[in-house]
Amino acid sequence: MTQQLDKYGVSYYNLADKEEAISEVVKTELEKFKKENLNEFDYEFEVYMPWNRLFEVGIEVKK
Repeated sequence: MTQQLDKYGVSYYNLADKEEAISEVVKTELEKFKKENLNEFDYEFEVYMPWNRLFEVGIEVKK
Protein backbone atom coordinates (compact mmCIF):
# COMPACT_ATOMS: atom_id res chain seq x y z
CA MET A 1 0.00 0.00 0.00
CA THR A 2 2.87 2.34 0.74
CA GLN A 3 3.84 2.43 -2.94
CA GLN A 4 0.29 3.49 -3.88
CA LEU A 5 -0.03 6.50 -1.57
CA ASP A 6 0.96 8.99 -4.28
CA LYS A 7 -1.99 7.78 -6.34
CA TYR A 8 -4.27 8.92 -3.51
CA GLY A 9 -2.40 12.16 -2.87
CA VAL A 10 -1.72 11.36 0.79
CA SER A 11 1.26 10.50 2.97
CA TYR A 12 2.19 7.59 5.21
CA TYR A 13 1.58 9.83 8.23
CA ASN A 14 -1.67 11.48 7.09
CA LEU A 15 -4.28 9.68 5.02
CA ALA A 16 -6.47 12.80 4.97
CA ASP A 17 -9.92 12.05 3.56
CA LYS A 18 -8.77 8.86 1.80
CA GLU A 19 -8.75 6.65 4.92
CA GLU A 20 -11.84 4.71 3.89
CA ALA A 21 -10.61 4.01 0.35
CA ILE A 22 -7.19 2.96 1.61
CA SER A 23 -8.76 0.73 4.26
CA GLU A 24 -10.67 -1.06 1.50
CA VAL A 25 -7.46 -1.68 -0.46
CA VAL A 26 -5.77 -3.07 2.65
CA LYS A 27 -8.81 -5.26 3.38
CA THR A 28 -8.79 -6.60 -0.18
CA GLU A 29 -5.12 -7.51 0.09
CA LEU A 30 -5.65 -9.17 3.48
CA GLU A 31 -8.58 -11.17 2.10
CA LYS A 32 -6.37 -12.32 -0.78
CA PHE A 33 -3.66 -13.36 1.71
CA LYS A 34 -6.26 -15.17 3.83
CA LYS A 35 -7.59 -17.10 0.84
CA GLU A 36 -4.12 -18.14 -0.29
CA ASN A 37 -2.62 -18.94 3.12
CA LEU A 38 -5.26 -19.31 5.84
CA ASN A 39 -8.12 -21.39 4.47
CA GLU A 40 -8.94 -22.64 7.96
CA PHE A 41 -9.45 -19.04 9.18
CA ASP A 42 -13.23 -18.94 8.84
CA TYR A 43 -13.85 -15.38 9.98
CA GLU A 44 -14.75 -12.11 8.33
CA PHE A 45 -13.00 -8.91 9.31
CA GLU A 46 -13.16 -5.14 8.98
CA VAL A 47 -10.13 -2.92 8.49
CA TYR A 48 -9.75 0.68 9.64
CA MET A 49 -7.02 3.19 10.37
CA PRO A 50 -7.65 4.32 13.96
CA TRP A 51 -5.26 7.27 13.81
CA ASN A 52 -5.61 8.12 10.10
CA ARG A 53 -2.08 7.00 9.25
CA LEU A 54 -0.89 3.91 7.44
CA PHE A 55 1.42 2.42 10.05
CA GLU A 56 -1.41 1.70 12.50
CA VAL A 57 -4.10 -0.61 11.16
CA GLY A 58 -7.11 -1.76 13.15
CA ILE A 59 -8.62 -5.14 12.33
CA GLU A 60 -11.94 -6.23 13.81
CA VAL A 61 -12.54 -9.96 13.47
CA LYS A 62 -16.15 -11.15 13.13
CA LYS A 63 -17.68 -14.62 12.93
